[in-house]
Amino acid sequence: MTRFSLGAGRWAWLLAAAIVLAALAAADGRIRSLVGNTALLVLGTWLVSLPLGTLAAILFARTDLGARRAAAALLGAILFVPLYLHAAAWEAGFGLQGWATLALGRGVWLEGFWAAVWIHGIASVPWVALIVGTGLRLVEPELEEQALLDGSPGAVLVRVTLPASRGAVGAAALWVAVTTASEIAVTDLFGVRTFAEEIYTQTAIGPQEVRGALVGPPGFLPTLCVTALAVLGGLVVLLAITSAGRPPTLRGPFLYRLGRWSPIATAIVALGILLVVGIPAINLVSKAGIVVSQTAAGRVRAWSLEKSLRLVGGAPWRYREEFGWTILIGALAATVAVFAGTILAWIARFEGIGRKLVWTLVAAGLAAPGPVIGLVVIWLL
Repeated sequence: MTRFSLGAGRWAWLLAAAIVLAALAAADGRIRSLVGNTALLVLGTWLVSLPLGTLAAILFARTDLGARRAAAALLGAILFVPLYLHAAAWEAGFGLQGWATLALGRGVWLEGFWAAVWIHGIASVPWVALIVGTGLRLVEPELEEQALLDGSPGAVLVRVTLPASRGAVGAAALWVAVTTASEIAVTDLFGVRTFAEEIYTQTAIGPQEVRGALVGPPGFLPTLCVTALAVLGGLVVLLAITSAGRPPTLRGPFLYRLGRWSPIATAIVALGILLVVGIPAINLVSKAGIVVSQTAAGRVRAWSLEKSLRLVGGAPWRYREEFGWTILIGALAATVAVFAGTILAWIARFEGIGRKLVWTLVAAGLAAPGPVIGLVVIWLL
């Protein structure tokens, strides 16, 4: 693999353009507030998802933990759960009408900005585990075995394995930032104003004049450009730190033996699965079984196992048409994405204008909030 040089002077235009565009965007106080909310949301999501996801990746991909494949499969299944269903599951337990909120009577546990951070963070854990786990499995076992001659397994993990996987951690962080900043399902539910949601709202109701300035997608162009340049800079840095020039290996990954730490690691994984998978599932099942009866004393809430089983068990058949369309559209979208991505990746292998165009297209696509992409597709069709 050819070593990629970051070349600070070569990419100085990125920083200069970002500074100029950021100054233009920052002139509007409303945009400053929206971008600040978005940045804080991304930062909070990182603080939740990166540590949990990286720990899961280490335990699943590089240790001899028992039942790690089953645990990884459970975590991987969450990748197919839509973000709004994550939000609904946590809202069903700890929101305004959540069962825990009503049962304990101590106020709403999950609301506002911190609710959005928590849900985005928990929903991103499987993605971090997948991306970082893939990077961990690609570390050359020869390097680790040589390092084990001079140090303990823990030292090798910290000094060799994790540094060799820093590109995967960076890719996971970039992916989490992009998906968090471009989504509006959770922020809309909990009333958090972000850049993506504002674009969608202003586009839906039409441009409005605020303090003499046109607010809407056209007025947000400098911020979109800054975001695209930031993503492009992240891609450049990731490519620089991952192209180490080490020859590929055909050997499988080296597994760290947990030994006496195995029970503790198993307990940690069990708690993690309960947090990411178990509690949301319990919340949904509990919500599905709620029955409200009218009595002389007023309305009485109760829980029915029969109703819960009927609703949850009958959902696959009741919504079979929707599931079918979802699978078909997802399969077609994945096919197109893989085909187009393969072509773009092949073009980007070679120096020249083609690589720069590919990077620009990728950065623009990642930086554009989901509502913008949807509106563009509608406009094209």
